[in-house]
Amino acid sequence: MATKTIIKWGLLLGIAVALGTQILTWFGLGLTNWFILLTYILVIAFVILGLIDLKKQEEFKFNFLNAALIVIGIIILSRLIFQTYMFVYTRYIDPSWVETVAETWTISLQETNVAADVIESQISNFRKSYETLPMYTSSLIFLAIPQFIIGLIISVIFVIINKRKTGD
Repeated sequence: MATKTIIKWGLLLGIAVALGTQILTWFGLGLTNWFILLTYILVIAFVILGLIDLKKQEEFKFNFLNAALIVIGIIILSRLIFQTYMFVYTRYIDPSWVETVAETWTISLQETNVAADVIESQISNFRKSYETLPMYTSSLIFLAIPQFIIGLIISVIFVIINKRKTGD
């Protein structure tokens, strides 16, 4: 049952983040703080919904380790789905997206008087993060770490609440 929960909520979260990202991109907000906020809100909502769904299955024994593993599974699957969406988007749907964002970001950084070497470094790192291998390795890990932390905090809270309600 836990595997089904991971697959169900990981798929839903991955699709929601990809869809949310596309909507933000249509409104010109693709790499702004709105993207970060959207991602965290969706992670929190879908992790909670996944744990609630799992709690309804009576044979599942709730403890921190079990809850944390479920959360990590949901997040890893959702990140893989999102990274695949970004791969398809940047390779086939809008191949100029990375360069367009890099140019826009460069202008924005120049307007805020960021040093030229810092701009060059940040833009270079941004471009590298959308190459195929980094997209599925370092970028995946880097983006998932804050989500893991949020998920672990939710797991602790969820287990504590569950223990109080069941009296364990």
